[in-house]
Amino acid sequence: MKPNRLRVLALAAALMAFLVPPAARTGDGGSRPLLPLPPPLRPLAPPAPTEPESPPSRTLSIPRNAAPDDVRRLMEGRSDWLEIECLSDRLDADNLAALAACSEAATLKLSNMQMDMPLETLMSLAGFGGLRVAELHIGRRNADMTRGFLAALAKANPNLIHVGLSGMNVAADDIAALAGCPELERLILYPDDSVRGEAISIMAENCQKLRTLYLGQGMAEGTMDLEALTAISGLPLLESLWVNATSDAGDDAAEALGAGLPNLRALSLYGAAHVTSRGVAMIVEGMPLLTTLRVGNSANIGDEALASMAGRDRMRCVSFNVARDITGAGLRHLAGMDRLYDIDVSGSRAIFDEDLAWMAENLPGLLHLYMGPRDLISAEAVEAFRARRPRTQLYIELLHPDPAPPPEPEPVPPPPAPAEPF
Repeated sequence: MKPNRLRVLALAAALMAFLVPPAARTGDGGSRPLLPLPPPLRPLAPPAPTEPESPPSRTLSIPRNAAPDDVRRLMEGRSDWLEIECLSDRLDADNLAALAACSEAATLKLSNMQMDMPLETLMSLAGFGGLRVAELHIGRRNADMTRGFLAALAKANPNLIHVGLSGMNVAADDIAALAGCPELERLILYPDDSVRGEAISIMAENCQKLRTLYLGQGMAEGTMDLEALTAISGLPLLESLWVNATSDAGDDAAEALGAGLPNLRALSLYGAAHVTSRGVAMIVEGMPLLTTLRVGNSANIGDEALASMAGRDRMRCVSFNVARDITGAGLRHLAGMDRLYDIDVSGSRAIFDEDLAWMAENLPGLLHLYMGPRDLISAEAVEAFRARRPRTQLYIELLHPDPAPPPEPEPVPPPPAPAEPF
């Protein structure tokens, strides 16, 4: 070999000897690396997506007893609230004006509004435009000025599905204006004495989606006459009905309701003094889904009404609060109604100790029992009932045992005999 080539080979051998120690050389003259090769690199994972910031809540909840300044802080100067619920009775006119400016609101619930409210402030609450739910309780001192509010509310908010106004006097024109709200499903109102069949007919004809209808009345005699009740019977989807009828409403009204409301589950019919057991039977027959039946102010209901319910094990509430002719024998028709939790037969004059014992034994779901008069049930029977059914609230005034006759006055000792003269 040429000297230059030999010199190169010698330098290469020396470099190999320096880099690879003897312990790392293989027996066949080869060599292996001093350190293992690193594992192959894994591809980088894509960055986790960043969650977008949630938008601020658009639900305004004003707690009970919140002061006007508290309300201003809660509102934060915003007017884009979608849901407004207020439990405070301390709002001032500025608060209400700020609420009325929330034009995008779909839900408005104001409770305990006891302040003396200017008429223009009240009317401004009707003009939202997009409300779907409106629940307002206005203190009675404002009640006389509330006529016309419902009409304004219905005109400005035609897509309402739920309206509840308490503490307000609702006039016939207000009721009729609801014809412009065909999507209504739930309606709770207190009509004044101007509301009769004509206004109810206009409302019912155009609000065919109603499922709950509550027409309360604080007067002794209600306002729902036969024409009004017949119009209500034309609401095919109605499931719950509470009305205060006129005192001359009787079995003809009961027949109309029974024939027209097959989906009704709860009926409270007050004021109809001439409804008899026959009318109750027509109601029960026409409403196979009925679970709650209250017929108040009628003394013409007897055991036949209870007999018409025999076998209706879905019943949960039965109330005939002034029915004098219901007896213990009639109560036996309620056997098998294990879910019956509320009974009001407080007008009966023919329910005795043995009947109370039967109810304790055979009505396991009973939670509220109203009975009377107080002189028909003994204290011993009540104690036995409560011992067997400790969870049941029994509303009855017990006749306390006749007070013991006053003790006879102790005999007055006779005056001493005059002393004999000396």
